[in-house]
Order: sequence, then C-alpha cells, then structure tokens
Amino acid sequence: MIKFIKNLFSNKDNEENKEMTAECMFDNDEIETSNVDCNNCSIKSLCSDNNIIHECENSIDIGDYNPDLDTVLIIDDNEGMISFLMDDMDYFVDKGIIDKDKLNILPISGLHAAFSLKLLYEKLPRLNIKHAIIDITLGGSKMTKEGNIKYTGVDVFSMIYKNNPDFRFLFYTGNNLNPYIKSNEKLISQFKELTGGDIKKHVLFKTSMDISSRRKYIQECLFDK
Repeated sequence: MIKFIKNLFSNKDNEENKEMTAECMFDNDEIETSNVDCNNCSIKSLCSDNNIIHECENSIDIGDYNPDLDTVLIIDDNEGMISFLMDDMDYFVDKGIIDKDKLNILPISGLHAAFSLKLLYEKLPRLNIKHAIIDITLGGSKMTKEGNIKYTGVDVFSMIYKNNPDFRFLFYTGNNLNPYIKSNEKLISQFKELTGGDIKKHVLFKTSMDISSRRKYIQECLFDK
C-alpha cells in the first residue's frame, strides 16, 4: 500500500547537517560535496552520491514511490493548503473516485517546492505525473552568478508539460490574476505561449468555494473521464 509521501525537515541543532541546506542544493555548479550520507535526508540514495547536491530542509520522502504507477502531484508553498488538498485526496479514495493502490500521491510543500520537484525530475526520469494541483505563486529563490532564480506555478506547469503534455491539471491559488499587475500579466502570457490557452480557465481560487464545491471541481478537472 502506498503511503502518502511527506516532507522531512532537518535538525537545526546538528552542525554537520547545517552544511547541507539550501546553499548545497542550489549552488551545484559552485560547491564541492563529500560522499557522506545526511542523516536527515530522505533521499539517501541521492545524498550518498557525491555528484548530488540537495536541500535537506526540503527533501522529499520517495521511499515507497512506484515508478510504474501514475502520479498525482500536489504542490504549494503553504503546508496548510497541502493539508486541505490531502484531505480531499482521502475523500476521493473513500468515495472510490481514485484508487490509492494504483496511484502515487505526491505532496510537495515549502518555499523551495519547485526546486524540489526539479530535483526529482532530474533524478527520477520515470516520474510520471498524470494529475497535478499547482499553486501559482510559489516562494523561494536561488542565487546564482547570473542573478536570482525564482519559479512560479507556471514554471512548475512547464516542467510537467514538457514531460507529459497530456497530464490533467488545475491551478489552486489566492491570486486573482489581475492582468494589469505586471507579474500576473507575465504568468498569463507564459501559459498562453506554452499551450495557446487561457490560464484562467484552469484556476480554482482558494477563497471562492466551500469544501463540497472544491472537491467537485477537482474531481471534474482531474479524475472524471
């Protein structure tokens, strides 16, 4: 039976593990690493590889991930939103709408959730995302010599779309996507360039529906045939 995959966080009191944090994951072109397992890293097979650099605080427990099964991705920088949506997944399982023995259910949360997904794609080429609930506004950034890198929900969509253009998705957000705001205009334009479609037709607003309506919308978008 597939267990829901959970985020693990590093022990802040462990001085050795402090050296394997965001700096390690995000500066892989600039930092040398040693071939040492991180006690708090759930991706131990990757951590022990001296070519892999990762952020322990945002490691993803993939111990029971089955690459032969389709995956439902839930990605949000807010752990509370992840909790609500995981409750929805439990509801769909209880109602027989989805079969948890035939799906991986993969929640990724935290400020660097998009970077964690990027790492998984790099190290799990058979990551088969067929359904996704994506937060449009994700926090976290990466400092490089070229400047600051920050991924949005549309960037996350692009990662998945490139690997599986037929996946089913929706954006779950509190952003009203006012096109007169420059950052929103960029999101709208980026999505249109990728798909030719209107991003607003794929948005579930966090404050616009009660639980029953939200679950109905998610079911129709992701799981109904």
